[in-house]
Amino acid sequence: MKRRALVLILLGLLAYLGFLIATFPAGWAYALAKPRLQPLGIKLYAVEGTLWDGHVAAMEIQGRRLPELQWQLRPTALLLGRLHTHLDVGGGRLQGEVELSLDGRLRLAPVTLHWPLPDLLQRLQLAALPLEGVIQGQMHRLEVVEGLPRVADGTLTWRGAASGPPMAAKLGDLQLVLETRDDGIHGRFRDGGGPLGLGGSLRLSPDGAWRLELHLTPREGRQSPVGRLLAFLGRPDPQGKITLRRSGRLQATGP
Repeated sequence: MKRRALVLILLGLLAYLGFLIATFPAGWAYALAKPRLQPLGIKLYAVEGTLWDGHVAAMEIQGRRLPELQWQLRPTALLLGRLHTHLDVGGGRLQGEVELSLDGRLRLAPVTLHWPLPDLLQRLQLAALPLEGVIQGQMHRLEVVEGLPRVADGTLTWRGAASGPPMAAKLGDLQLVLETRDDGIHGRFRDGGGPLGLGGSLRLSPDGAWRLELHLTPREGRQSPVGRLLAFLGRPDPQGKITLRRSGRLQATGP
């Protein structure tokens, strides 16, 4: 009987603790965490709701301002030592399931993206780039360890791609298809048959080393708007085709 009573007491305490966490105001939690978030350049505005189900009017990360953010925690994941939540950024522009495990592994799956490119560039402080269109994404799996992508399976599409003045040109629909293999993440570039022919590859190794190769072709000739735009990127061959090669290394954030 004593053991049964002890179990019931412990269950009651856990239930009460869960209730406190579920109803704890998100604004109070942010006030407690603010001293640790400020050195990271993270600011939240108009925090409402609870830790379980909350909302912020805007979020700023390293000077880059993001629109409204909503979250809904999955309580069952806490019992398994994981933080699992549904995130919605910008009223559906970016949404999906996000999970953070005790070992620091971040998983996102599935994630959908639908963001007008001019607005996205402005929020990333890249508004000087005169690019138009919409970025759409459907990521089936995305996993980050110590700040480095280790798994990425899905597609990113630049829908209605175009450049603005002074070198205005319609490019068509452009896409990057990502898949994870034993030696890292591989990407293939392709186009939808528009004015810009796009091909090439992307390779990201587990250690953060990356290599990019792009093949760009003006389907309407070197004197077309796309051909004149590509001439600013490099020396074209007789057909106007340009090949770009870049490489580098991403830096891990962990020990």
